[in-house]
Amino acid sequence: MNTLVFILGCALFVFSLNTYMNDPFSLVGIILSAIGMTAGVILFISAFKNKPKTDGKNYRPIPDGVEPPYKSRSLSAFLCLFFGMFGIHMFYIGRPGRGIIYAIINILLFRTISIPITMAVVCICDLVNILTGKELDCYGRPLI
Repeated sequence: MNTLVFILGCALFVFSLNTYMNDPFSLVGIILSAIGMTAGVILFISAFKNKPKTDGKNYRPIPDGVEPPYKSRSLSAFLCLFFGMFGIHMFYIGRPGRGIIYAIINILLFRTISIPITMAVVCICDLVNILTGKELDCYGRPLI
């Protein structure tokens, strides 16, 4: 299922980028490509998002004898609000894969107008997940 979501997200993203490149100065083109790219990025990221499980199989194991510190919800929300488009908040909570995806998308495609809009929507979704407690750290523990 994750493969299908991944392929659908990539296809939607590429189709929307193509739509924008064909008519970059049309307001309708900008709006439609921003909506399509937002949906594409969300589908792309959701294909790799760890689902919370009670057995913790999708998270890193906690090292024996050492309890890693819990990550701060307020600091991760601050990082998401001000540096979220570059994925800094994902690096902080221990998910470098998603942080790299955010950074690559922004660095390579920042010149188009709909990429910053798309990443802003994705960061708002991340901010809501962080503030409501749905985002977990790399060990599957809630942010405190």
